[in-house]
Amino acid sequence: MIEFIDPFLNPVLGWLLDVPPILALLFLSLVLGLFSTLLQKYMTNQRKMKNLKDETKKMQKQMKEYQKKKQEEKMMKVQAKMMPLQMDLMKESFKPLIVTMIPFLVIFFWLSNHFAFYPILPEESFEVNAEFAKGVSGSAMLSSETLTIATPEQEVAERFAKWDVTGPLGTHSLVLSFAGAEFTRDVLITTERKYSRPEEKIKGTVKSFNVANKKLLPMGESFNLFGWYPGWIFYYIIFSIPVSLGLKKLLKVV
Repeated sequence: MIEFIDPFLNPVLGWLLDVPPILALLFLSLVLGLFSTLLQKYMTNQRKMKNLKDETKKMQKQMKEYQKKKQEEKMMKVQAKMMPLQMDLMKESFKPLIVTMIPFLVIFFWLSNHFAFYPILPEESFEVNAEFAKGVSGSAMLSSETLTIATPEQEVAERFAKWDVTGPLGTHSLVLSFAGAEFTRDVLITTERKYSRPEEKIKGTVKSFNVANKKLLPMGESFNLFGWYPGWIFYYIIFSIPVSLGLKKLLKVV
């Protein structure tokens, strides 16, 4: 799918691949946040939404008071009146969501194909590994017409087999042979910021057939949160929340 998305988005967003990833994610959170906020402001009836929210808050306050007094019948009546208001509010809020859903998903897919991992560089050694079902043993063979594999035949040890591989620029095919079955996947070697999907899930005796692209860490390899090294999606969310709240307040969006 990246072959279809890149030609459309690279002319617009491609320059972000040449700046530090953390700055690229901050920029995108600002742009997408502004776009989303403007749609909310001009595609919804702001006066109606404010009135609906105010009425809902009043009713919620009433319900809490009735709950404290254990007046369940009155509380249920207020709740019944409040439900249509919440439905109206949801319908109004849903309008900009319909417009932003597809373009945002496309941009997120583009990000996942450029900001999750580093590419494999020409003649750079990289690891290929396969995971096998529990209890499986034997020899697994990795082959390729264009890539150099240090030791093509490996024994399955504790459910895994690993190979060291190198190769020239281009898209290459790897073939994993085990117990009479063959599994094929592509490997992209490039100087650009893109990659083939590192993990390939398989059903059966072989569970996965993976290429160990190095994970892209926007804050660097030394930064972690109690041993967790967050990827691009974490930083995008962290930036987006205050950006969205700040823009709504600045533009007076309900």
